[in-house]
Amino acid sequence: MKKTLFSLPCWGRWHGRAVTDEVSSSNEKAKTDLIHKKRSRRGFTIVELVVTLTIIVLVSAISIGVVAVNNKTYGETIDMIEATNIAENAVECFRFAVNNGGGVAAFENAFNRTGASLQKQDEPKDGYTDSYKVNVDDVVVEIDIDTATNTITVSASSDTDANLLEPITYTVR
Repeated sequence: MKKTLFSLPCWGRWHGRAVTDEVSSSNEKAKTDLIHKKRSRRGFTIVELVVTLTIIVLVSAISIGVVAVNNKTYGETIDMIEATNIAENAVECFRFAVNNGGGVAAFENAFNRTGASLQKQDEPKDGYTDSYKVNVDDVVVEIDIDTATNTITVSASSDTDANLLEPITYTVR
């Protein structure tokens, strides 16, 4: 008479462990021992190992791709934030200079206090009085000022993006 007392997991299947009160014949005991020996010798097959390694490689490749895209996006975002900060500083310094009657010299003085190095270009762009460049890391910000109309135009580019910041024109009234 066999009674199942508990079940043990064996690779996704549950096998009942039978406890016998009596063994009626030695032949039955030999069959039971043979079944247990076959189960105990069972291990990983090559197919299971290859499938597992394939899954690990696929998950790793997808993860590396996601990390690479995130790193590129992060770098572009940092460049855009840097360009926006420089452009906002330039506009505010120009507003300060125009409102206080200081002109271009006041703009240069105020902008140099922001910590960015302002480089005056020898030849301004057509229609502008003065042109400047600011280089910070990979970001190049171009600032063009027209003192006759109190207008400032700011644009930015980087090594990876030619138009990091579209030209912005601001007129102080």
